[in-house]
Amino acid sequence: MWSAGVCLYAMLIGTVPFKAASMHELHHLIINGKYDLKDEKLSDSAIDLIKQLLEVDPRKRLSAYEVLSHPWLKDASDEMDIFTQKEKDTI
Repeated sequence: MWSAGVCLYAMLIGTVPFKAASMHELHHLIINGKYDLKDEKLSDSAIDLIKQLLEVDPRKRLSAYEVLSHPWLKDASDEMDIFTQKEKDTI
């Protein structure tokens, strides 16, 4: 679920949540869950989901079931049509 949070952050914001000048500093940021969301123009629901996925304590982090039940995904379609017909034919 942590990795899903990192991916969601990257998809919605366009960069990774943890960036540092050294591996030591990067590890410190990750272990302490230090990332920035304050200037992002995301819905409160999206921010909440990211925060709950990037929860440092795995016992407090959302489960897959809880993620699928989260309000941010509430109105998501069960089926997504991400390929054009030409791409489908190629596949």
